[in-house]
Amino acid sequence: MIAARLPRQEWPERRLLINAIDAESAAIAPAEVHLISLDSASVEAIGDNPLDPIHTAARRWKRASPRRRTSWRRCASSGPDLKNRAVHADSTWVNVRRDERLLAIIRTQTEIAASDLDLLATMQLIAERSQELTRASGAVVEILEGDEMVYEVTTGDATPYLGMRLKKDDSLSGLCVAEGRLLRSDDTCEDPRVDSEACSRVGAAAMICVPLVHRREVVGVLKVYSGVANNFDDDDVEALELLTDLIAAHISHATHFEMEAHDSRHDALTGLANRRSYQERLAVEINRANRYGHPLSICLLDLDGFKEVNDRLGHTAGDEVLRKVAREIDQSRVADDAFRIGGDEFAILMPETTPAQAQLAADRLANDIVEVNLGEAAVGVSYGIALGFGDPELAHAAADAQLIAAKDRLYGRPPNGD
Repeated sequence: MIAARLPRQEWPERRLLINAIDAESAAIAPAEVHLISLDSASVEAIGDNPLDPIHTAARRWKRASPRRRTSWRRCASSGPDLKNRAVHADSTWVNVRRDERLLAIIRTQTEIAASDLDLLATMQLIAERSQELTRASGAVVEILEGDEMVYEVTTGDATPYLGMRLKKDDSLSGLCVAEGRLLRSDDTCEDPRVDSEACSRVGAAAMICVPLVHRREVVGVLKVYSGVANNFDDDDVEALELLTDLIAAHISHATHFEMEAHDSRHDALTGLANRRSYQERLAVEINRANRYGHPLSICLLDLDGFKEVNDRLGHTAGDEVLRKVAREIDQSRVADDAFRIGGDEFAILMPETTPAQAQLAADRLANDIVEVNLGEAAVGVSYGIALGFGDPELAHAAADAQLIAAKDRLYGRPPNGD
């Protein structure tokens, strides 16, 4: 016996309602209809086929939205010609949903035009709308950097993975770029085209990838994903294609797109990633450290005597010092991810590194910086180290407190001094 359990309070007249749900595929066999109890708390059918009409009705009822359930109820109580009425109601519901999506897309276009958003802000807005309109759990805008796809914009469940990199040749988004067409995976567990490890990490059981095309060149991918297999339908595909057209309209050309995306997260003077990039990357790395229990160290560095260099030699000389120090940090094997987060302040993220190991590495780097040929300029280095765990803001604050303490010791100030 196979049982399809349907709440009594939601089924005013079960036999007609099941017919309404199943109207598109004809009718329920009389023997099965006879087994429907209008007073019981469940509908039971005997048979070996889990796809029989009663079970199909139960599954569809469970997945349906309140609006769709209402349309079925109306059909169930509408008297003769039930099948035609049910099909009409179902079609009406689909059309209403499509109209709502179209209105949402038009509102998005109006909002973009009225607010004069930059490209990244536009992508963020469209990623959010994509997630909402497709009932996805997360949305991502990926850009191509070399042989990798980079999570440039993230929403929903994808938010902690901002900055994540996937091998282009091993991912569905990379294939989307290569083929320049929409790709859909209804079940990533059974799809050899996807990066199964990455899908498992972010919780993607189904996904759609839509290329961002400008002047016949693919410059990125808009991707939505869900933790539920078979979550998307053709209407979702249509909505995403319309949204990607809005992004493409804001890309003057592919090189401008890549330049703007790069510049928004990099320091123009030193070429290192900037504070915005640091905050995003810090959240990603701490999330990974929290999830897998791996060590992560944060190191904040500040140049000693840099103000005197600016005062004595001028800002041009000061800029040259910053460039040389940044180059030394970037070339050091200590720096997995290096950032300029303030005037003469730098940050380094060290995954798989304990604070004790980070201390040794920071000592070496500080000595290397002091030995850099800076001409008439001379600077030292103070640093603070903290464990990257828990809340990103608190972890950064802990490293900053250690840096301030190091500065206090250097200048002979009491703890917490000015």
